[in-house]
Amino acid sequence: MAHARLTAVGFECALPQGSFYLFPRRHGLASRGPQLQARHGLYFLNGAVFGLDDPDFLRLCVLQPENDLEEILKALEDA
Repeated sequence: MAHARLTAVGFECALPQGSFYLFPRRHGLASRGPQLQARHGLYFLNGAVFGLDDPDFLRLCVLQPENDLEEILKALEDA
């Protein structure tokens, strides 16, 4: 569900292979981190921290209470 929603709004995201993480990417996302934190209380580390070559990737844990995940997805859809 999270994969479908993020790709529908322009994120690049490989299908997970049994993991509870997604690695979505959207051009310019790293530069919008402070805005996401201020507006939505959403804090994330860019993909470079996880060994990805592009800081616009983020690691999203989808193993969360449904209401929390819904709020995170709404914030990312607006990013």
